[in-house]
Amino acid sequence: MKQCQLPTATSAEQQVPWFGFEKACTFVSQSGKNVVVRCNYCLPRIKNLRSTVSSSSNVKKHFERAHPEKLRAIEEAIKAKETCHEPMHDTPPPKMLKQQQTTLERWGSGREPVTQSNLDRRIIDFIVEETLPLQTVDKPSFINLVRIGLPKDLTIMCAKTLRDRIEKRACHMRETLANRMGAVAYIATTADCWTNGKKSYFGVTAHWINPTTLKREVGALACKHLKGRHTYDVLSKALHDVHVQYRIHNKVMCTTTDNGFNFVKAFRVFMAKEPVEAAGTSDDDGDNQEEEEAEVEFVPICEILDTGPEAEEEAADSGEDFVLPPHQRCASHTLNLVATQDIEAMLSDSSKSSLLGPFKKQFRSLMGKCSKVWSKQNQSAQIAEYIHAQYGVYLKVPNKTRWNFTFDALKQLHELLSTVPLKMHAIMDHSC
Repeated sequence: MKQCQLPTATSAEQQVPWFGFEKACTFVSQSGKNVVVRCNYCLPRIKNLRSTVSSSSNVKKHFERAHPEKLRAIEEAIKAKETCHEPMHDTPPPKMLKQQQTTLERWGSGREPVTQSNLDRRIIDFIVEETLPLQTVDKPSFINLVRIGLPKDLTIMCAKTLRDRIEKRACHMRETLANRMGAVAYIATTADCWTNGKKSYFGVTAHWINPTTLKREVGALACKHLKGRHTYDVLSKALHDVHVQYRIHNKVMCTTTDNGFNFVKAFRVFMAKEPVEAAGTSDDDGDNQEEEEAEVEFVPICEILDTGPEAEEEAADSGEDFVLPPHQRCASHTLNLVATQDIEAMLSDSSKSSLLGPFKKQFRSLMGKCSKVWSKQNQSAQIAEYIHAQYGVYLKVPNKTRWNFTFDALKQLHELLSTVPLKMHAIMDHSC
């Protein structure tokens, strides 16, 4: 009878991945997590068994049916191993462990080598782009996540080191931006101040034409926390400090802001004073002077109060001798005021006998009903859930400072009334 020649485990790479079955089985092949072994007690009959790397349940079932005594010996050896307090988890073959380690080390890094500098740069980018607290890098969950697959010689920076690295990167970016604007002769800036929560912030951007490519370029100069009340003198000092920091205080041709009272007053008080020519002694100069004096310019009382002696005394008391560039009001914000404040003032001043009388009556009635629905959605969680259940979305609520918010809210209601009017009637009845 011709016997089959069976392959034997001649190297450490071909081993059974389960403890206790090394002598009972012979490693045949592996495909992913599936392992094929051959039962040594079934020879000369060939019996291949298939199971996973992490579990030997299929092999144990075969031994329970065909070789129960051998299985008891294997289980006794496993119990003896447990008594010695040695690890009893199924250990994959060395070849597979090497493949898993290589995969984890390359996880998320692509073809870029995992070095300390690359790791630090990726951590800084993640914290900055996601605007996360600096203490995130000190949390054990973050450290355990980043440590997956990293070599042992790499370390994760602490929050203090992260703060220093971010400040150094910010200084480098500011210096690079200042050098870019150093080759430009004329620059325009924009400034804005806003409040988020209980903190106020001040932002400045710069715009210029590249002298080489003749393309418009832009750069963010500042976005910082503004302490205290953002009065006109505080805004003036903050804007001037930003211009001086980037060495463009003599290049700014114009600064664009909104129509806020504090910004307008800041540029009126700290605007550049035009030089006054010395008065001549000739008769011609006297005649011209009399003609100039004859032309009287009427100035609104509000401008006198804004730029009168009190404002000049405040500027003198502050001890600031700087001047601000020419001021340009934002056209978009001006049109927004026309579409909100001016239209509202026009409707308020119109009488019943005027042409706008019928329109005013219908408009007030419409906005009153819409405002009732918007207010109910904001004040009651049950009504908000009912509206969302009816339409699948919440109603857009207008904002008094932005005309497009009111436009979008009315447009949404118009579309809902045109498509599903019965649902809107149900919402109106439910909110009453």
